[in-house]
Amino acid sequence: MSKFLKNVIYMFGGKSFIFFIALVSTAIYIRKLGVEGYALLGTVLSIFYLVDKMDIPYFLSLVKFNHRLQKNNKDSFDPMFSTLYSSLIIGNIIFALLLLPLTFFLSTKVYDNPKLFPLYLIAILYFLINRTSVFLQNLIRANRTEIPIQKAVVLNNIALFLFSLLLLFVFDLGVASILFGILAGITLEFAILKKYTNKLVKYKFYFSLNLFLKAFKKYASQEYFSELTVGLIMWGGLFISTFYLDSVSLGILTVILFLVISLRGLFSPIAYHIIPIFSHEIHKKNFKKIQRTINSLTSILLLFFFLSTVFFATIGKELYIFYYGAEMEGTYLIFLFFAYAILAWRAFIPYTWVLFVANPVSHNKIFSFVTLILFVLLVPLVILKGVMGVAFAYFIACLSIPLLFVYYTNKFLGIRISNENLVYSFSGIILMIITLSIYRLDLTLNFVLSSILFFVFCLITIIINFKKMKKAYKIVNSL
Repeated sequence: MSKFLKNVIYMFGGKSFIFFIALVSTAIYIRKLGVEGYALLGTVLSIFYLVDKMDIPYFLSLVKFNHRLQKNNKDSFDPMFSTLYSSLIIGNIIFALLLLPLTFFLSTKVYDNPKLFPLYLIAILYFLINRTSVFLQNLIRANRTEIPIQKAVVLNNIALFLFSLLLLFVFDLGVASILFGILAGITLEFAILKKYTNKLVKYKFYFSLNLFLKAFKKYASQEYFSELTVGLIMWGGLFISTFYLDSVSLGILTVILFLVISLRGLFSPIAYHIIPIFSHEIHKKNFKKIQRTINSLTSILLLFFFLSTVFFATIGKELYIFYYGAEMEGTYLIFLFFAYAILAWRAFIPYTWVLFVANPVSHNKIFSFVTLILFVLLVPLVILKGVMGVAFAYFIACLSIPLLFVYYTNKFLGIRISNENLVYSFSGIILMIITLSIYRLDLTLNFVLSSILFFVFCLITIIINFKKMKKAYKIVNSL
């Protein structure tokens, strides 16, 4: 098995565990705190998720400069690493000084709820430690290694889950229980990653402005705008909605967004580990291999999109209501709009990342345009339709992402979508429209019949596409 596939499988295993913990914990939290409690959580965390995406990203810089480390030329890499890490520490100090007065202003003047400020303080600590932990993850991934990260992430989520339940049910700390759990988990993750990365490179406080500017201008600036626009797409709607929605509606939106963002995380293993490969092949101008890789990965992702649509059309609603209870009754259609928006976008991530590596300016222009679409639609729709309006704005904006990236990848790189993937795409779209129509009319299928239909559809789909998937697997395994 190739190193790429091993890393993807290890990371997918970790992300699947996180997704499972998110499903279990959300169901428990919502029964204890109610949707109003989740509204409070969404209000506190939305600003930090936005600020996080405004941060300087280091991954691409570590990937590019880390080639030297892989060639055992540590003397040239150590000053760059120390400069980047020192800039992170300096950034933490600056962020702390800015976030303290900002969150005090938000809690006392904007939301008129001074009780929010202690929650903000916990979230600030989490944000600062998480910045450092993500940097260390990026360093490890730049060495094309994944196992140490997933060990730390899994332990993080176990600690988060157990500690938050202890505080929630034994000490009855409410929303603060979840935030303390998040803080405990990320602190444990940071400690594990710091111990591991000390074996790779020794940090000493050293900062070179020339080295920092070199890394920022050449790599980080482009990645910065990519992270910023994606962050605005994912979290901007939640932050803006805190000013327009009541506590129940905001709580429902927070629950659904947290769930679909955990779903989105299942696709990140491919994104993280395909970037170094695309970078290498583009440098060699090996566009035929890139075309084969993109077609193979996209066919696998589109098959997942189709099977997910089958799941949503058949047994999804029954399990959704059973799992989240009466608090989320009547919200399945809203969830579907968000879920389809994320799944359609992520089914085409090979196109988004190859364009990012080859032409980052065009990549960022596309996401800037999508962000503009979202925010133009968002305010009028949230005023008119509430949570459903937010969902529909996300749905329209995210569906434009694959269309734009497929078009511009062909325009700039000559990489076209294969006929097979076009068929997969149209099949998924047709089934998606049918599913949305069924639940728009509030039709309900018998659960036993739904379960039979789901397994029959999955079995037929897998049998029909088995040879194609086997071929795609061989190509992916060769990376």
